[in-house]
Amino acid sequence: MEEFRHVVVATDGSPGAARALDAALRVVGPLKASLTVLSVIEPESTPSGTAEDVERLKRTMAGCCEEFCNRARAAGVRHVKPVLEVGLAYSRILHYCETYGADLLVLGARGASTLAPDLGTVCSHVARFATCPVLIVK
Repeated sequence: MEEFRHVVVATDGSPGAARALDAALRVVGPLKASLTVLSVIEPESTPSGTAEDVERLKRTMAGCCEEFCNRARAAGVRHVKPVLEVGLAYSRILHYCETYGADLLVLGARGASTLAPDLGTVCSHVARFATCPVLIVK
């Protein structure tokens, strides 16, 4: 079995992301791996796309990342790091995982957007192009 030393969980604050965190904690805990909580803000997804809207969303998502990190620390994970990026979600997630050597990426099958009928668009792209194993949580 592959050893997972660095697990990344992608979050958009949705219930699916919370379930992904729960799954990531089940993997990280026994392995004593490090956990990165990654959230990506897409400026196009804000109501007006203004810098003010992006900043407001950054504050909201930073709070979500910190909440997830606190849950991980409470579960006994010692090495937890929140990361907030801006850009196209699937692209930033893939880039982060490659750049920082993720051994496993965990994300929810459906995010905050309900536009895609089955797997979310971000999830589909990430699963297709990731260079590390991907755990998709329903």
